[in-house]
Order: sequence, then C-alpha cells, then structure tokens
Amino acid sequence: MLSALKGFSRGRCITVRRYRQSDASVLERTIREIGENVLGHGLKHWMGPYEDQRGAALTAEIDGAPVGFACVEEYGDGVLLFHSDVVSPSRQGRGAGTALTLVRMAIASPSEVSWLGLLSTEHSRTFYERFGFAVEGESTRDPFFKLTLNQMAVGFSETLRDAAEGRLRDEGIACPQDLHYV
Repeated sequence: MLSALKGFSRGRCITVRRYRQSDASVLERTIREIGENVLGHGLKHWMGPYEDQRGAALTAEIDGAPVGFACVEEYGDGVLLFHSDVVSPSRQGRGAGTALTLVRMAIASPSEVSWLGLLSTEHSRTFYERFGFAVEGESTRDPFFKLTLNQMAVGFSETLRDAAEGRLRDEGIACPQDLHYV
C-alpha cells in the first residue's frame, strides 16, 4: 500500500518536528491562504488544536521553512485521530503532507492503537486513500463546518507502522527520535 508513494520528497530536505509557538504566524498565514471554502471553518477553529496542544502537534519543514502542520491525539478505544492538517498551497505536492501522515503512522504503537481515523473533505479524501484510509459510512454535510465530511479509517498494525517507517527512511525524512505517541 505505502510502496506506491515513491519519490515524494523530490530532492528536497523535509523534516518533521514538534510544533512550536514560533510557528503560529506561518500556520495562521497557511490557514488564510487555503481559505474557508476548502477548510470549512474559520481561523480560530483551525488554530485551536495547536494553541491547546492537545495530543501531538507537528510541523513539516522543506529546506528549513515551515510549510505544513498536523495533529494527532488519542480518541479512545484504540483509535488514534489525525486532524487539523494544513499545507501551504504554494508548497502542496512536494511531500510535506505525505511526510506528516507517515510520521504520525510511525510514532503510533500497534500494541495500543488498532485504528487510525480522520475526517476528510472532498478536497483531501483522495490524499488519504493513498495511505489505505477508506470512507466509513455515508458522507455527511456538516452544518458546523459547512462542508461535506467523510469519516475515514484504516486498521493499524505493526506492518503498517513498519511500512511508514521504511518510507520515511527511504526518503531521508528527518523525524525527532523522542517523538512517540501512544
């Protein structure tokens, strides 16, 4: 499944690290650039998980510049929730989103996590399908987000975690050694 993700870094130096408060201005600019027509909600909603530091918040850098952000937190009952993913529109397609997704897979513990879950928009659905996520149930029009949302999940195992670690290693994606979740 993850073997189809070949050559995503395209020669750029991609690093994933913990989010820092000094990233807030770049995160805010990224959210504004993407806009509510894609994200479905205002700035405050998207900044919240980074300000609250729920779970683990991550930053992807390309050649030393922050370009993407993502969060992961324990949802309960063996489910790890991926959320609040944004990548600068001018930097999309260069591997930052892929690196953030793979790192979140690689830091999870298969002994504690049996499912990875997320909500996708129609804009991001095919991106997550590349990692094996599938839509669970019917897509719904959410009045709060004002978007059609897809609940997506993938069964998590040691095999999937090892595949994610292998892809990161093959692409030379740097990830903090102390970054582990659940």
